[in-house]
Amino acid sequence: MAAVEIGSASECLRLDVESDDPALGDLVAVLSVDGLSATKRVYLHPASGWSELEEFFAGLALDWRGWSGTREWTSLESDLSIEARYEYGHVQVRVTLSDALAGWGNHGWKATADLTLDPGEQLSQVAGDLQDLANRSS
Repeated sequence: MAAVEIGSASECLRLDVESDDPALGDLVAVLSVDGLSATKRVYLHPASGWSELEEFFAGLALDWRGWSGTREWTSLESDLSIEARYEYGHVQVRVTLSDALAGWGNHGWKATADLTLDPGEQLSQVAGDLQDLANRSS
């Protein structure tokens, strides 16, 4: 498995392994929704790999019947953040990709999109795919 897709074919966050060796730590995150496309390289946490992201989605899948409030996960350099909440029988996922460019007066860019996941099979599939990715990077 070289990629994980979170969302639907037309609106998703795609996480692609940067190299043949996921232990090297890079993923390319591509957020695509309604004409918007943003791409950012996201780095692996040296101690935990991608297991924190896998655990985040595994927890959502375990609580597929719902929870209150918002759950959040942020990457090592905060260039990918994911917020999840359970509303109206679905999992609403807000994905933010950002790039804080260094330089005077340059604040970089940020792209945010909301994705809807089915709390059953779709969420379980994402959790399983991320588990495979985390196992490959450890």
